[in-house]
Amino acid sequence: MIAYKKSLKSIGIKAFIPLLLLVFVWNSSCKKEEEDPNYTPSIQLLLPASSTLNAFPGEYITVSITATMESGSDENIVGFKLTKQFENTPPEEIVYPVIEGTTYNLTNEEIQVRDANGTEVWTFEVTDDSGDKATLVITITIQGSPPDLKPTISLLSGTHSSGNVYIDGDQTMEVNETIAFGIEAFANGYSGANLTNLHIVRNYETISPSQVLDKDYNSASITWDTVTVSYPLAGEEYWTITVTDDKGETNETGFVITTTQMDPGILIFTDRQMGSFTSTVNHAIDIEAGTTYTLTELEEPANQAKIDWVYYQEDVYGHTLMSPVNDSAASIYPEIELWTNRKTTWFAKTDMTTSTYNSIANDQQLTILINNGGYNFNNNYFSENLSNPGGIAVGDIIAFETEVGNIGLIKINTINQGATNGESTISFDVKVEKP
Repeated sequence: MIAYKKSLKSIGIKAFIPLLLLVFVWNSSCKKEEEDPNYTPSIQLLLPASSTLNAFPGEYITVSITATMESGSDENIVGFKLTKQFENTPPEEIVYPVIEGTTYNLTNEEIQVRDANGTEVWTFEVTDDSGDKATLVITITIQGSPPDLKPTISLLSGTHSSGNVYIDGDQTMEVNETIAFGIEAFANGYSGANLTNLHIVRNYETISPSQVLDKDYNSASITWDTVTVSYPLAGEEYWTITVTDDKGETNETGFVITTTQMDPGILIFTDRQMGSFTSTVNHAIDIEAGTTYTLTELEEPANQAKIDWVYYQEDVYGHTLMSPVNDSAASIYPEIELWTNRKTTWFAKTDMTTSTYNSIANDQQLTILINNGGYNFNNNYFSENLSNPGGIAVGDIIAFETEVGNIGLIKINTINQGATNGESTISFDVKVEKP
């Protein structure tokens, strides 16, 4: 009996050894899985609200996606890409830059669908550093015709705060005439894209473009206006106003101003030169023609009647412009004593600047400046030494009124003293009302 028990015990232990080994291996495998779990990334769609949507050709879709690694993972996201597949055409792949980490966010990304009707599938794929991947699919049915996505722009109408009427279309006007214009622009009602730039160009006869404005914005609307003047030459000037939004859409408006050169009502003469009594430069001037004469040329009575003043310099008067009717003129130029027609011109020195003189373009401006100046035309001469105010220098502006009542201005350009008083010369510009 004892021998039988030993034999059974011996057999039982041997039989259980394989079973114990199997249990050990299984237990070790379970512990390994617990120690080394298989973490994978996840991907979630935030925008749009659905992964199946409709769009028109070329439409932009705003997409927001978040990708994360499971909690407890020591792996990072290392890749994120989009594959766009339209019908049976070759796929288009877009790889996004990724900073390694446990999360990746694609926020408000504007992605454009194919500019054609059909079905387009967008597959977003995230990859971790162990090569595990997760995907998200958006399916888009593209159909219909795209709406007009341009911003709107129009010219302002009515009256500017300056009192000038806005130009709201093609117009014809005189050169250098005051003009007011403005625009208002709005974001497209469908896209809602903000306006980012306003660009204005004026182009005379399409050969002389000039930029008026190039201004950046970031707003849903723009209102802008200005006051300026029409082109100084006759012809056509094309104005183009362009607005751009943050999706690159543009729209423009404009107008054409046809400028005409109307009679300004004034005579303009430049660089007229006169010399004193011993100078070889002519001494007398016909201001209606802008022509200067020698005294020999004035022996004809018909020419004598044209002369508005003579020039000379001497010790008492200094540099002088004098009417032929004044006896002092005859004392300098004895020939005048014999003239049968000696005209009178009245003079007054002004406080105008050369820039004011240069800005005068017509008889209206000339008349306003002289009348508003309150100048007294009491003397039929202007004398450097005897007039009040007197003095003479380059840039001085002297007003005058002719015998027939036409008013004008003289701008002194140069004064050359010469070796003696009799050799001095001056040069000047003149603007005078037409007879």
